[in-house]
Amino acid sequence: MATESIILIILLAAPGVIVTIMVLINYERYIPEYLEDNLLKHFSEQVRPETISKRVDFSSLSALPAPVARYLKHVLTEGQPFISIVKINQTGKLKTKTSSKKWLAFTAKQLITPITPGFVWDAKIKTPFKTWLRVSDGYIAGRSIAIVDFLSTFPLTSESNVAELNTGALYRFLAEAVWCPTALLPESGVEWTPISDASALATLTDGAHTVSLEFHFNDKNEVFKIYTNSRYQKCNDQYYSTAWEGHFENYIQQRGMRVPSYGEVGWYSDGEWKRVWKANITNFKFNFYANP
Repeated sequence: MATESIILIILLAAPGVIVTIMVLINYERYIPEYLEDNLLKHFSEQVRPETISKRVDFSSLSALPAPVARYLKHVLTEGQPFISIVKINQTGKLKTKTSSKKWLAFTAKQLITPITPGFVWDAKIKTPFKTWLRVSDGYIAGRSIAIVDFLSTFPLTSESNVAELNTGALYRFLAEAVWCPTALLPESGVEWTPISDASALATLTDGAHTVSLEFHFNDKNEVFKIYTNSRYQKCNDQYYSTAWEGHFENYIQQRGMRVPSYGEVGWYSDGEWKRVWKANITNFKFNFYANP
């Protein structure tokens, strides 16, 4: 759910056709799989034995803020096992910056490991030049990487293990936990603080990184909005702390759970929320630690 991603663009220019095709083949066959392999390796190394047999216990939710307990009881099933891995497919549109008027269509697949915070987002983005951009974005073992190359129009940037990027990726993971709701249980490391009868603050720590997001609940006991006033956004080679907000809707039943099939996110600019990403989830595939 973000455009601050690893982006590789293939431009077939006459002087470098052969070289460009070779880069495309290597990227297509290697980079997404490499990221996924690393994520799954970290997951297998970090998962705790007690998590494997643990099941959702509604009686343990009594200490949580009221809207959080109502939400978890609504979207989960008493006695179900915890989610180990979820894979989703998306179709949507994004903008490269808030001031842009051009929406770019994309299709994507995403792998998420809920207990050990991590994800890999692998997308193809259509461009006005009748070609496509390849995007791979990952948060693995507390690290996020970003490489951007928009044809020859935008400068190439490459960053790894930058504090602002790392926390930004963890913010994304926490927001997208609505797609794997056992990730929002206290046993998954989330601490909840009450705000009102319809909202609460979720705080998640992963290694050296800690993030907090407001979760807002509707009268159906669904998360419909997340918000923070301090997620970093890059502009003119500098990172700025900026208000960031996402919306979720169209909840559907999946393997005894309720998850949103539509999401959108955006940044606040000049006091106005500006949407930069929107997508429908076209497929969910859940793996559990035990049979549901």
